[in-house]
Amino acid sequence: MAGQNPWLDTKSLLAGQNWKIIIKNSIRNSRYIIALLSSNSIGKRGFVQKELKEALEVLDEFPESQIFMIPVRLNDCNVNHTTLNEFHRVDLFPNWEEGIKRILVSLRNDDKK
Repeated sequence: MAGQNPWLDTKSLLAGQNWKIIIKNSIRNSRYIIALLSSNSIGKRGFVQKELKEALEVLDEFPESQIFMIPVRLNDCNVNHTTLNEFHRVDLFPNWEEGIKRILVSLRNDDKK
């Protein structure tokens, strides 16, 4: 993604790895988290919510002036999460390319600090 090296479980996990531990460590070692939110994901119980909770715990370790969590909506979902609503989000609908550009601007501007 435009010079970035995203960690994605479907591409980065190796066969035989303990995925729960690897995902937790990857969240803790990430410089940025892009929280992909959809009508399906926000209402889903399970590990998706646990990963989001882990990322929000790591968020507490960052100075308020630094970007760590970037909420991104994949569709017109209603995000009822207090902490996530504190951050300006990016919508990838109706214009995917414009949304990606906005994410990249955030990453580049934050890296300059």
